[in-house]
Amino acid sequence: MAEAASEISNTAIVKIAQQSWIPMRKEASSASEMVSSLLFGEKAKVISQQNDWLEVQCLHDDYIGFIPESYFESSLSIDWNSEISFNPKLISIEIENQPFLLSPGSKISKKLLQNLQGGTEISHWVPFCLQYLNTPYLWGGRSIFGIDCSGFTQVYAEYRGLALPRDAYQQAEVGSTVNYGHHQPGDLAFFHNASGRITHVGIILEDQKIIHASGKVRIDNFTINGIQHIDNQRLTHELSCIKRCFTNV
Repeated sequence: MAEAASEISNTAIVKIAQQSWIPMRKEASSASEMVSSLLFGEKAKVISQQNDWLEVQCLHDDYIGFIPESYFESSLSIDWNSEISFNPKLISIEIENQPFLLSPGSKISKKLLQNLQGGTEISHWVPFCLQYLNTPYLWGGRSIFGIDCSGFTQVYAEYRGLALPRDAYQQAEVGSTVNYGHHQPGDLAFFHNASGRITHVGIILEDQKIIHASGKVRIDNFTINGIQHIDNQRLTHELSCIKRCFTNV
């Protein structure tokens, strides 16, 4: 049976994102900072309602924020009870004669996704990450249209089959610690500010390089001290720790 933009699950109302991406705000105001976002097909449980705003909790990472109720007004004829797949690349799709440009990380029916196969295939985490290069930095962003550092690593980890929490300091609690020099491609590197708080994260590549979202998704040098800007050699982020969440490279 086709589902609308919401469903009932154990007496809770669950909303389904049916736009390319939906911003989540810290407070029930369009002027409030964006703290995260939902990608197409992701679900969030309604906690409360303040006028036209819904306080929701994302089902994939338990993150809480506010979204205008109007963002869930669409009612596409999609069978959300069928097998839903992780979309690994930017795709253009038509649903009910309406165009959608869907970011990697969005959710779509497996059958529909199989019918769209073609062009460049994403069969490894490295090309998955490289497709985000030059994506503009956006606080709270998780899509190829705008992304922050931990949003990038969260979607990367999901591609590899691991659910990570939303923020960098939370992600630093996952996996096993690896010393510099024993790291390998695919490990996560975390960086702290002057007060010692972890505020940044990136994905280690081969040849002492790292891909991360800072201004835009970019590749810089990865050193024992931290991230070194690839053009001017300036140290931009101070290394805090390295975590291994995946055993295979």
